[in-house]
Amino acid sequence: MVEPKLPHGLSLRTAEKEAEGANLTGPQRQQYIQQKMEEDQLARKQERQKQERNTALTREGSNANQAGAVGALKEQLLRMRGDPHAAELMQEYLARRKDEVGRKEPAQKYIGDGFTGVQPNTSPPCPPPQEQFHRTFSGGGI
Repeated sequence: MVEPKLPHGLSLRTAEKEAEGANLTGPQRQQYIQQKMEEDQLARKQERQKQERNTALTREGSNANQAGAVGALKEQLLRMRGDPHAAELMQEYLARRKDEVGRKEPAQKYIGDGFTGVQPNTSPPCPPPQEQFHRTFSGGGI
């Protein structure tokens, strides 16, 4: 027999077994099951948002690479036409855009590690990961 699944992934039978294991009865049991289902739904939502951010970041990097290839051709065309100043400006623009996209990926990693990026020189709201703790206090900096 296939176990019925709730809309957000946690099976009803699993939640009920956990409630039985906690020795809960009546309304406490229903509240516990509801809480477990909400936690599971929140976890799935956060995972989906993370995947969407990663997909958008990858897409943006791909677009920057394509724009870089087209920009390199335009830069060469400008040099062949005898406009080295415009070619240098084009090269600077492409390098700046590639750098901006390159900075977003590590920033997302730091946000995932607990840095909020909201206010400088503040601690994250939760305890930092152990590797970050050791890196910071061993003199290696952040």
